Amino acid sequence: MPYFLIGEPWTWAQDPPKLSTLPPIHKPHRDLSLPSHPQDSGWTQVPTRRQTTLNNFTAPGTSQTQPNQSLPSSSPPPINCETPIPPSKLCIWQQNIHKSKYAQQYILNTAKPEDWDIVAIQKPYLDKFNNARGSRYWRILYPSNHLLDDTSHTCSILMINSNIATDAYTQLAIPSTDITAVLFNGEFEHLSIFNIYNDCTHNDTLTALNNYFESSLLIARLTPNDYMIWLGDFNHHYPLWETEDNRHLNSSEEAIQPLLDLLQDFDMDLVLPPGIPTYETAAHNWTRPDNVWCSHHDINPIISCNTEPRICPLNADHLPIVTIIELPIARASSPPSRDFQIIDYEKFNTALKTRLDHDSPTKLINSKAEFIKKVDELTSIIQNTITTLIPLKKLSPFSKHWWTKDLTDLKKVKNRLSNEAHKFRDIVDHPAIEEHKQVS
Repeated sequence: MPYFLIGEPWTWAQDPPKLSTLPPIHKPHRDLSLPSHPQDSGWTQVPTRRQTTLNNFTAPGTSQTQPNQSLPSSSPPPINCETPIPPSKLCIWQQNIHKSKYAQQYILNTAKPEDWDIVAIQKPYLDKFNNARGSRYWRILYPSNHLLDDTSHTCSILMINSNIATDAYTQLAIPSTDITAVLFNGEFEHLSIFNIYNDCTHNDTLTALNNYFESSLLIARLTPNDYMIWLGDFNHHYPLWETEDNRHLNSSEEAIQPLLDLLQDFDMDLVLPPGIPTYETAAHNWTRPDNVWCSHHDINPIISCNTEPRICPLNADHLPIVTIIELPIARASSPPSRDFQIIDYEKFNTALKTRLDHDSPTKLINSKAEFIKKVDELTSIIQNTITTLIPLKKLSPFSKHWWTKDLTDLKKVKNRLSNEAHKFRDIVDHPAIEEHKQVS
């Protein structure tokens, strides 16, 4: 998509690389059978993470500018008043909520836009119009055949932070209601993210994913250097990621083989470390149906990947999985604003009148130049008075009129107990588990 150079730094970047006509280069298949020794397994080798970022990015042909350095007078005015933030990393919250309305509302009220870039939800709550709950801080991406005739319930959505430029990503059209995918355009390479829900009774989702790659791999992976991430609820158990206690849950060879074939064909590495449980059964046993995979490269873009029990939504039996990826992309945030609701207008009007009488007294205007000068004086006096007397507003994207400090304290207690209950999950009669049930 063409764009025009303006005063904002993110528009100084060069055009993204053109689509490549070269097919991706796949490495030889790896044996996914269980090794006799842990050191023989390829899954234990983690590539070195890339160290380069855009924190010191400078526009081509220009020198490094200071954060507060103003633009030259000849530069065109910005199209909007949003302040660019230096791009650095992509934070993903992955969650299966089992169609719970309360769990989805909890995510909307907990995932602050300044902390999260993507929320990948499996089995989301949909209203009677088959729409998910959202807010103006998130753009919801549905599967490509969502709301089409004779399609099953949508089991996968992606919530993209609205401060990420829309031309920084493209949704991938996959004919399945259980897969939502998006392709991000980074400065150096591309990254495709697939949010997948695979039903435990069949592998139709994996079949649809394989068919898509057979026909459109060059769309999802433009060059061999690009990255793919598969995350979601795969509903399969295998010793490579399950704990020793759950070896009896291993999926049958017929059920697990399609997933293993896909992992081999596209050279995918396990990102979430083995042995970390993600799901609590009704019998209070912990298993690992959820996973995160990344295409194998010498340079690993994954900064971290782990579960986060502290932010687990209410009524959710799957733990949140937090993945942080190093991917510089353009984004912006709203500038701070003044809180006009708490000021004393009588005091403000008195101060403004005093300044107008002193700095710009009333006089007869006889020319256009005098008129322009008078307008500039009035604007400057008003703005200076606002800056002096009206404090900055503490922006909160989820502020509610009924929210109180007591509720904030209760939420902190709930988060702490949720963390402790997960920590002592193997001790059935631990007091933290009972306390967590009471506050939840």
